[in-house]
Amino acid sequence: MKLLLDTHIWLWYALGDPQLSEYLQATIASETTELWLSPISIWEVLL
Repeated sequence: MKLLLDTHIWLWYALGDPQLSEYLQATIASETTELWLSPISIWEVLL
């Protein structure tokens, strides 16, 4: 599965935020999931 993470989901996952559902955490962590980030998300974090 290809999964495009928006900025807040990416940060919530990276920081272990409990607001992220267990289902989504498992989906992101799955070896069969291909993660994608938008360049704008990286830019937002850098700001």
